Amino acid sequence: MTNATKQGSPGQDVFLTEYLGQFAQREPLSATAHWARLFEGFRVAWRISTCRHLLREAKRWSEAPTETRAQIRNSEGLFAQSLADWEEAIRCHQQALVLFHQAGNRPGIAYVLNNLGLAYQGMGEPETVVEYCEASLQLSQGKRSGGDSPVEF
Repeated sequence: MTNATKQGSPGQDVFLTEYLGQFAQREPLSATAHWARLFEGFRVAWRISTCRHLLREAKRWSEAPTETRAQIRNSEGLFAQSLADWEEAIRCHQQALVLFHQAGNRPGIAYVLNNLGLAYQGMGEPETVVEYCEASLQLSQGKRSGGDSPVEF
């Protein structure tokens, strides 16, 4: 965890979001990876206002690639899970799942399926948890859905 995630001023938060916006215009995939690392550090450190700043900035990135939009939606879902807003988490993860499908990003799909399982765990729906986590595991191991699973990939 960086010092910025442990302590920092609102001015530093604004600098981070503005810098990442400029970086995203030049190198969107590198900026996305950097943004995701920063966001996760701030989310784990419970820097709620900084997470909101980063989400707002990321949503303004013009012409973001599909994978970037998927990562942003997935991060929004994780943020909602941190706040125990299970319905919002599921909605964000489902949107991320669609975007990762469009991008053909199998690791992203597997990650989001797992996150959906965790969100349903928070809602107390164990059968749905198992379905999503098994689908994530199968995809991670390179297996395809057998057709009887409600989770398609």
